[in-house]
Amino acid sequence: MFPLSPSGWAAVAVGILILGLGTAVKVQSSRLESCKTASEAFKAQVVAEGQAAAKEAARRDLINSTALKEAKDENAKVTADRDAKYAAYRKLLDSTRSCPLPEAPAVAGTTERTCYKSADITRAVGDFEAGLFSEFGKIEAGVPKITEQGDVARSRLIGAMKWATSIAK
Repeated sequence: MFPLSPSGWAAVAVGILILGLGTAVKVQSSRLESCKTASEAFKAQVVAEGQAAAKEAARRDLINSTALKEAKDENAKVTADRDAKYAAYRKLLDSTRSCPLPEAPAVAGTTERTCYKSADITRAVGDFEAGLFSEFGKIEAGVPKITEQGDVARSRLIGAMKWATSIAK
């Protein structure tokens, strides 16, 4: 072996320790730099994906708002058409209930036709309706309301289905 004094061995040990610590610091510094680089790359990737997601969300929002506007416009048109049909139906129903029969001519042109007085026919029809619709009057009055409610629900459902299919694309 090498003949060194204990203080020489201490100096060699301190030198080896300093050399080992320097190497460890260098290795850890390079690992730290590689981690910083990886972290910066990850941050850049997250920012890029976030911006892409924001653009996609804005695009989908535009598509959804356009589809919603179209669905609302179509629903408004369908609702207006349906309301107009029911208003015409109610008007026709009311006009047929209160419309008296026209006066018939006193003499028929042929024997194939028989003429009656309008008042007699109106009274007979009124008696018939009173007997027939006394029990069914409530049903007759409720049918247009029920069908209108069904049409409203149906048009809303169709509008919702169209909107849902348009956003699912």
